[in-house]
Amino acid sequence: MEIIVNYRDIPMDKRASVVNALFSLQFYHSGGVQAQKEIMDRSTPDSLPQFLLVFREDQLIGYSFIYGETSPNQIGGGGQCNADELPLPLAIRLLEETISLEEAYGCVALANVTRLLLENQKKGIGRRTDADCP
Repeated sequence: MEIIVNYRDIPMDKRASVVNALFSLQFYHSGGVQAQKEIMDRSTPDSLPQFLLVFREDQLIGYSFIYGETSPNQIGGGGQCNADELPLPLAIRLLEETISLEEAYGCVALANVTRLLLENQKKGIGRRTDADCP
């Protein structure tokens, strides 16, 4: 069974291994693992950025990062995820939770972009087949 958790809800002593696991999903921060962990550790309940992580049992299989509509972490703000690499029902759950967070933090334009991504995923546009997903 898969669960989606916010990085903030992961115990401090487990966070380094979670960030390391991102690299097994071909997610690379130009500053390396430590730089990515420092960015993720800045997440607080009342502001962006926010980091959703998808686990199947203890294995990290997905992510959705919300930086905001303007952010020093990404030109023009935005977010990134690997929903296209997840089975469709799980991709839909991840994108719906992402939209909910984007709206909660006032990122209406970003939520609209993610909504379009969700609709494209449902149509099979820009995604792998479920047979090619973990």
